[in-house]
Amino acid sequence: MRSLFLIIFIVTIVVSSAAWSEDSVEHTSPDSLYNFQWEAVYQGRLLKDREGTGFPWNAVSNDEWRDGRLSLSFSLQKKEYCELFLKFAAIPRNGTDEDINGQLFIEQGHILMNLPVMSMKARLFSRERLYRTGNRLLRPVSSDALLFENNGEGIGISIQPGKYLEITYLGVSIPESVSIIRHGGFPVLHGANGRFNLLEIRTAFQSSTFGLIFSETRSVEYGDVLVAGIDAGMSYRGVGILFGIVEARPGRLESIGDWNVFDIDFERMSLDDISSGLPGSMAMSAEIHGIESHSGKWGKVGIIPSWKYSGADLIVPCGEVIPGLTETRLTSWWKHSDYALSIFIDAVDSYRSGYKEGKGFIRAMMRERFRNGLSVTEGMILRQSGDPVLLMSMMDDNGAGNIRFTSRIEDPGDRNILSFLAEGQMNLTGRLSLRTSLFLQNSIESLYSAELEFRSSNRFLFRAGFGSFMNYDIGTRLQYALETESIDKNRYISFYVRVALGDV
Repeated sequence: MRSLFLIIFIVTIVVSSAAWSEDSVEHTSPDSLYNFQWEAVYQGRLLKDREGTGFPWNAVSNDEWRDGRLSLSFSLQKKEYCELFLKFAAIPRNGTDEDINGQLFIEQGHILMNLPVMSMKARLFSRERLYRTGNRLLRPVSSDALLFENNGEGIGISIQPGKYLEITYLGVSIPESVSIIRHGGFPVLHGANGRFNLLEIRTAFQSSTFGLIFSETRSVEYGDVLVAGIDAGMSYRGVGILFGIVEARPGRLESIGDWNVFDIDFERMSLDDISSGLPGSMAMSAEIHGIESHSGKWGKVGIIPSWKYSGADLIVPCGEVIPGLTETRLTSWWKHSDYALSIFIDAVDSYRSGYKEGKGFIRAMMRERFRNGLSVTEGMILRQSGDPVLLMSMMDDNGAGNIRFTSRIEDPGDRNILSFLAEGQMNLTGRLSLRTSLFLQNSIESLYSAELEFRSSNRFLFRAGFGSFMNYDIGTRLQYALETESIDKNRYISFYVRVALGDV
């Protein structure tokens, strides 16, 4: 009941402020206008599920999961010079602290300033996905890294001293989830669980790029780690080369003088084994793209060779670099626009440290597109440490809805283990649609699901579903995954509603 009164109060305030803003715009000169936007969103979920040991529903105890979420967003801009953004959300009621459950806290926010001095951009931010670099082959810094699970809060500064030069700095404090909630979402200045600093220098010309990064991580959970990286790219007449290198060592900034960075033993390296001269704390990758030939009636053909290595001792808590991996890949393709036909072949030689067998494979896929939205995909996967796989998918997409069939046969000609998925969506009206799925898993188990969706523009969404499994893009995983994934049987009934007001 308290949440209901809170929603009514917020809606009243927002509607009143919107009317006030509209009236103020009419009496304000265009040069002094601020751009103010707001949005209020409520999301509610109810899920009842049970393990698939039997039927009916009361065969085992049910599990019920309820979740209600209210968020408020405000954005205020002064032309292109300054921006303020705040997003409030209700603390989930499934927390352990009953005194703060259901209260509003600052979930996300930033203050962005654009200054004319060296095209400077300064940002104070809290819990935003800003962790990335220009390295296109390796990911030494990533918003999806475990270190940034709570996103953190800090400052970001970017300047352009010259036409082709950009310098970026990030200084981040990483508090624990409990500290974030207890402080109402305000920045936690003391007692943080970790610190992160990143400096990136990047140059970009018409046909070449060069980047240098250096980061320092101080974490209670992952330790103190220094990361240095270089990436470069150049192109000539459509053919481009990308190169990246990353090295990580334990320690802090004070110990940088003892680090012999990028200590490569070139005497041990050879064309047969380039990685033999690389230290175990380093990752390196290279790729050549744009090698292609075009003939009018024969279509277009091309190849993309690439190579990747990461040492077994490499630990990058701020990024997504898999340790102990050596991979050589050759991607070849052919396309014909007149026939709407394409063929892709991936040949990969891959090894992981600690594994006796390699993970190499060859994947060949052919796709044909027809009129009226029909497309057919056939393929095969030959695995170094597994049985071959046959793949086939057919999709028909038109204005009334779509239907897709995906089949995967493991070990064809011998065990013939079949997985088959039929899924479709039918538009019953302009706002009402029905989704259904039937799934045969590994020639043994049959699963099903259905979902009814009502959507009124972007303001209101309601879904009601039931079934014995949840279809989270299973068709794509069947078609492209190297290993067969088992889907747990779990009968469920679910309801979801989303109501939005405002214009953010």
